Amino acid sequence: IRPSMSMFSFFKEDKKPIEHVEEKLPANGELQLAQLGLALRSARMGVWHWDIIKNKRYFDELVCHLLGIDPATFTGAEGDFFKAVHPDARENLRSALARTVEQDVPYEPEYRAVWPDGSIHCITARGRMVRDDSGRPARIDGILWDITERKRLESEHVRVSRALRMLSQSNQALIHATDEKSLLS
Repeated sequence: IRPSMSMFSFFKEDKKPIEHVEEKLPANGELQLAQLGLALRSARMGVWHWDIIKNKRYFDELVCHLLGIDPATFTGAEGDFFKAVHPDARENLRSALARTVEQDVPYEPEYRAVWPDGSIHCITARGRMVRDDSGRPARIDGILWDITERKRLESEHVRVSRALRMLSQSNQALIHATDEKSLLS
């Protein structure tokens, strides 16, 4: 899907829409759409929305790529999407979607996608629910991006911190040892 200005609103602290971006666009709205598209592509963020009423997902090509989905065969069906989600993450993702719809809270999950080659990619998404004119949940508009490298670095940081703690404890034991017997106990 192509980013649409109606997909983005500005919010006050209380999360009530202040105004839609498209209402503020001057005559050069196409230029601003192009700039938004450039910003999203530069950040490697894909745009998606879930039509709650039709239970159909609409993904741009980057979302398909980040999830390991072939855009030519993606139907937007729930099963097509959840096939790309790691089995251990599916229930949490369903819960996050339900929470967004039922409680009107931001959609902010992190989950793993499994590509057809078996590689696992960490994904984060941000979305907000949009209601129809009657106030019923109509869709969730969102973006997502790959956080695999960030997750790898976080894991490496934990590993190095643990190793440094163990080294520090060993050094403390060496410092306080008075003889071989106290060192080994």
